[in-house]
Amino acid sequence: MTNAEVRAYLLAVDAGAVRVRAGITLGTIAAALGCSRSHVWKWENRAHFPGGTRGAAYCRIIAGLARHLEIREGG
Repeated sequence: MTNAEVRAYLLAVDAGAVRVRAGITLGTIAAALGCSRSHVWKWENRAHFPGGTRGAAYCRIIAGLARHLEIREGG
């Protein structure tokens, strides 16, 4: 997944809402990705976007949660 694809996906999905609906904390996501809670918070608030393998991994996590919760893009 390219950085542009990560950015496009995270603009199309409310990652924070998906995470909250799944009952997962910022700390849990951060620990899984090996980064700080503030990084994840910034991604969810679109202040910054993750790149490289971490960005792709974050998108996979959010997409998997969204599929599990039956959430569609944009909603």
